[in-house]
Amino acid sequence: MKKSLFYLFLLLLTFNCSSEGDDPQGSNCTSPSNVAISNVLENTATLTWSNSNDNSNFQIEYGTSGFNQGQGNIITINGTSQNLPNLSANTSYEVYMRSSCDGSDFSSWVGPLSFTTPNINCPLPAVPNVYNVTGDSAYLEWFVDDDENSSIIASFDIEYGIAGFNLGTGTSMTTSNYSYELSNLSPTTQYDFYVKSNCSSDISSDFVGPTTFTTEASCVTPNNLDFYELESCSFRIGWSSNNETAWEIEYGEVGFAIGNGTVINTSETNFVLTENIVPNTTYEVYVRANCGSDGYSEYTDALVVTTNQLNSNFVGDWTIVMYDYYGDGWQGNGIKITVNDSVSYATIPDASGQTNQTTGTQTVNVPSNTTVLIFEFTGDTYPEEVGYEIFAPNGSLIDSGTNPPVGVLLSLEDICN
Repeated sequence: MKKSLFYLFLLLLTFNCSSEGDDPQGSNCTSPSNVAISNVLENTATLTWSNSNDNSNFQIEYGTSGFNQGQGNIITINGTSQNLPNLSANTSYEVYMRSSCDGSDFSSWVGPLSFTTPNINCPLPAVPNVYNVTGDSAYLEWFVDDDENSSIIASFDIEYGIAGFNLGTGTSMTTSNYSYELSNLSPTTQYDFYVKSNCSSDISSDFVGPTTFTTEASCVTPNNLDFYELESCSFRIGWSSNNETAWEIEYGEVGFAIGNGTVINTSETNFVLTENIVPNTTYEVYVRANCGSDGYSEYTDALVVTTNQLNSNFVGDWTIVMYDYYGDGWQGNGIKITVNDSVSYATIPDASGQTNQTTGTQTVNVPSNTTVLIFEFTGDTYPEEVGYEIFAPNGSLIDSGTNPPVGVLLSLEDICN
C-alpha cells in the first residue's frame, strides 16, 4: 500500500512539471546569442545580438542598476539591434533581453548586461563681451569654441551684479540664445557678469567671468567733436549725438575758465561759431549735452582751433575820412585806432574861430597777423558837427556816421561778421 502511494505521488509530480507553458526548459524558443552593448554615449547606447530563431521577436528590458524586472523600460522589436534612448549621463544601467517566438512562448532572459554612460563635458562659453552700453542697458554676447559639442547645449545661465558681487547673490536669468540685453541698470555704475552653459537639467559648465563694464551717465557726453570750414573769423564744429537732442557749447581763447566763455545753446549737432571769433587766434571749445530733467552731461575734452590770418581784403592801409560840418576842426582827440598793441589817433586839427577845417584824412596800416582792430570815437565838444567814413584797403566803405556816440565805432569782430 505504501509503495502504491509513492508511485502515485511521483506520477502527479511529473505531470505538473511538464505542463507549465512558460517554462523555458520545455520551450523550443532559444535565447538570443552574442548580446552586446556598444556606442555608449551620454544619452544613448546600442544593444546588438544574433537571432537564433526564425521570424522571432525580442523583448528588451532596461533600467538603472539594481532595478527590479517588471519595473524597467520594455521594448519589443524584430531585428538584431536597438538603440536604448533617453539615458542620463554618468549613470549605470542594466539590460535584459529574451526571444519571443509567439505570443506566449519565450526564451530565458539573457542578462543583466551592465554599462555606464559617460559624463557630459558641457562646453564652456567663450569670449564673453559687452556692446552698446548706455546709461541703463548693456548687450551681452558670447560664443562656444567647442563646435563639435556645442549642439548639446540647451541654454545659458547669466548672473550679474555690482562689480565684486559673489556668485549666487546676483541677478540671474536663462536664455537659449548666445546673447542677452540687460536693462534697468543704474547710470555710471560698474557691473560684473558671468555666463555658463546648461547641457541638461543637472549638467552644466562652470561659470565664465567676470566680464566687467560700466554704464554711461544718464546724460551722455557728446563724442567725435571736431572742426571744419575754418576761416579767419569763423569755423564750424560738429559732434555725435548719442541720442541726445540738445547741447551747450562754450568757448573762449585758449586757457579760459569754463563758465567765463561764450555760451551757445543748440539743438543741432553742428554749428558755425562766429561770435567773438577773430583771426589768427587760438580757441578752446567744449560741448556738453543738455538732458533736461536729467541735467547736463560732462563736457567734452577741449577742442583746440586756431583761426586763419586776416582776410587779404582787410590787410594793408585803412583810410579814415573825417568831416567837420562847422569848419573849425574837431575839439577833441578824434578817433582812437588800436591795431594789436599800437594806438594812434585820427582827427581834424582844432581851428577854433576858423571855417576852413572841414575835412581830414588819415591812414593806418593793418597787418595780416592782426588780432585786435578797434576804431573808437573819444568824444568832441560839438559831436553834432562830426562825421566820418572808414574805408578798407580795397576801397570798400566799411563804416560811416554823423554825430557819433562816444565808444567803439568799428572792431575786428564787426569786420568778421
